[in-house]
Order: sequence, then structure tokens, then C-alpha cells
Amino acid sequence: MQIKLNTINVVDNDSLLNLLKTNGESHNNFRLYTSMERALGFLVTGHFYLSDGRKWNDKIDRENMRNSGLYSACFSWASESVAMWMLYGCEKGAMLNYPPNLIKYLLNTERVEIGYFSPKGVFESKKILEKSKEEFYIYIADVIYQDPQKNNRVRLTWGDEHITTDMSVLNNSDIVSKNFAWSYERECRLSVKPAREILEEADSNGWDTMRIIVPERFLSRLRKGRLIRSPIYAGGTDAGCTSALDGCIDWDIWK
Repeated sequence: MQIKLNTINVVDNDSLLNLLKTNGESHNNFRLYTSMERALGFLVTGHFYLSDGRKWNDKIDRENMRNSGLYSACFSWASESVAMWMLYGCEKGAMLNYPPNLIKYLLNTERVEIGYFSPKGVFESKKILEKSKEEFYIYIADVIYQDPQKNNRVRLTWGDEHITTDMSVLNNSDIVSKNFAWSYERECRLSVKPAREILEEADSNGWDTMRIIVPERFLSRLRKGRLIRSPIYAGGTDAGCTSALDGCIDWDIWK
């Protein structure tokens, strides 16, 4: 069950983080907007990747990710979105709607690989991390959107709800906050946080990516109705289903 932001007393970062984790685990949809090439690559191989954010488009988010030591994958928990298609889908785009049981599988994984992509686009696995050895922990949590106010106060937004509280509630490296301008994304992140010594080794070697292998039983479900083509898809495959927005929007206006 989701917790309403304005029904609890957010007095510290622990209470806020617990809310974001509870809500992150409760969604029915985890939509990943990407290219059709990457979507099909995942459905064929089952290779699920998480990034340290160094190549993301939000400069502040990029810096915060590096400072927090997280490796993450981003989803949208909202309904299919025109804005998200415009940013991430376009004419070769696709959306994978991950089911809750797949997210649960990822959360319960006992091993993750860490490495990087070679110039040829091949993932080079450099180390296997074991949860039993406390080499990492993994969690999912919603992103909170912030609009700084006067006197060290901040207006926080989750979904359609807002509260104003002290800026200190954001002082936790596991809380992901972004500028209010990004609030339309309604983002949820699956994050892996490696142990400090692993993170130091990764930084010194340029290991910016993690991988988890997803079993075939989850991939077959994704192929059946959870791969959606962009409303303006013009690629070379008819894989996936038609977008619910197909024929509803005059996309030429943005060209």
C-alpha cells in the first residue's frame, strides 16, 4: 500500500526514505523508455544493466549519483506519457513495462557483476559481488522532487502531493531528489550500493556499469504485451504492441 506524502510527518531523512521505499515497492507498473534496439537486446539476452549515472543528461543528477556511490536503473511509475516519449522514445523508441514480480526478483538477487562497456559496445565483467559477503545492497525507491524555498526550507513533490519542510530531510545518500522541473517523470529507481572498498576499486578502474542476469521465465512475459512501440515508431521491426497514444497526438508539431 502506498503512503501519501501529506499524511505523515516527514521530520527526518529516515522517515522520508522509508516512504519512498514503501511506495517504490508498491507500484504495478515500472516503465522503462528506451530504444527498440536496447529493449530487444534485453529480451534476447536477459542482461539488465545499472549505471553510475556519469552519462545521464541531468548534470545535477549525474553529480549526485557519483557522490552517493549508487548504480541505478530508472523507471516511470505513471501512465504512458507523451513527455516521456518525446524525451526518450522518438522514432526508434520502445517502452518495456516491467511487472512487479520481475522487480522483486531483481531486489532479491544474490550476485551482481560490475565492469564497463568496451568501445565495441561489449560489457566487460570485472568482478562478481556477493550479497552474502555484504559487498552490496539493493533497494528500490521513488524519486522525490524538490523546489528550494527561503530559510533552508524545501517544497517536496511526490505524484500530485506537496509538502514544505526543512531541507535537512534530504540529507541521506540513499534519497534521490531532483529538481521539480523533472516531476512529470514520476520516477522510481532500482539502485545497487556497493561496499566502500568495492566503490573505491570501481572508481580507480572506471567500472561504471553493473549487470544482473534475468531468467527466461520473466522475459517471455515481457515479450507478450509489455513491449510497446513508440507512437511515432519508424524502425525496422514490428516487434511489440501498439502504443495507447498511437493516432492521438499530432507529433509533427514538435518537428
